[in-house]
Amino acid sequence: MVRIVVSIIGLIVLAIILLQWWLNWRRRTIIEAGAKFGLRPLGHGESLPVVPVPLFDRPKCKYLVILHGHIKGCECAFFDLYTTIGDEWDFQSTVLLRNPNVTMPKFQLQTIQWMQPRKRTCGDGIDVPGRGTVMASLRLSAEDPEWARRIFSQAAPEFFQNLRRGKWTIEGFQNTLVIYRWGKRIPARKLQDYVNESSELAIHFFSLCH
Repeated sequence: MVRIVVSIIGLIVLAIILLQWWLNWRRRTIIEAGAKFGLRPLGHGESLPVVPVPLFDRPKCKYLVILHGHIKGCECAFFDLYTTIGDEWDFQSTVLLRNPNVTMPKFQLQTIQWMQPRKRTCGDGIDVPGRGTVMASLRLSAEDPEWARRIFSQAAPEFFQNLRRGKWTIEGFQNTLVIYRWGKRIPARKLQDYVNESSELAIHFFSLCH
């Protein structure tokens, strides 16, 4: 019995060591990848303000890597986010973009995926007249449904196609968008593509709010 207990403890310790090594390795490779296109780690004493969108409305949110900079004229941040709610958890690479010239009520536009766990939303689903086909498999919710209908009725069909193709979720409030793929943690070699794709979605959305 003692040997079994010792073996179990040894396996747990080994797992912790391997996890810590992996986290350190991921942080190093993500920082190196971000530096190639202008994103850098937050400096000592710096902080990243976030907005209370559904993704962050969890009992626990842990930011494992945070990079910051500017992309296409917008303040941009990238981070690995681990969140929990009850016995459910999410772990995904997340992009935050902020435009000081825009303001918006809280909303969420998500790609509905098979076997996706329950996610927090901004209320009941909203239908946008005339957009039933291009918004198929997308779910829109917002604190201000009329605002959401007005904004997304102007969006280009390609915006919804790119959203659906990439399985993106977009959440926004005030002047900030949070964009991610549920459960998708991207490797360092794909960091720039991930940030560029999400920023293109954000730029188009911001243009609708002016």
